[in-house]
Amino acid sequence: MACLDITGEMIGFKETCRHLWNAALVSPDRAISLLRIQSFEHIERELLKEMVLRRVGAAEAASNYRQVPIDRLLVHPKRFLSVLSVMVGDESQGGGRRWSEEVAIPVDKLSQMAFFDFFDWDMYVHRNFSYVRVVDLQTSVFHLVESCDVDFCFHAELEAKGRA
Repeated sequence: MACLDITGEMIGFKETCRHLWNAALVSPDRAISLLRIQSFEHIERELLKEMVLRRVGAAEAASNYRQVPIDRLLVHPKRFLSVLSVMVGDESQGGGRRWSEEVAIPVDKLSQMAFFDFFDWDMYVHRNFSYVRVVDLQTSVFHLVESCDVDFCFHAELEAKGRA
């Protein structure tokens, strides 16, 4: 199972989105319209498509960004880590998600994790996208992992399970 390392492309995508939001779209008074957020999400999808997914022959997967995980875009711990700190997502009433305290999981106990998006706690201020929101492909549970602790690879042969 060969996996193409796209860590550099994903970091470039994250940094481009972060800079665009912080330099052009964040509002000093935290008053950000839904239209501005939707516009940014459209721009993010296009950047993901052009900067990452088109290069690996999967441009169509960008259309579902932030809606479903991209099953073939895998997230795995940096090679030097023996444990990965994760926060586990639990759906709460009203459709939101509560996150657990960080839990250290030995890397040899981790299931495959698919990329969902880059995450920051507050979307109305300057963002760093310090976290990657991933989905455990075995359990379909959401996790947050620190973006500095992971690498990204694209698995062209992994069969998508009804998702992108």
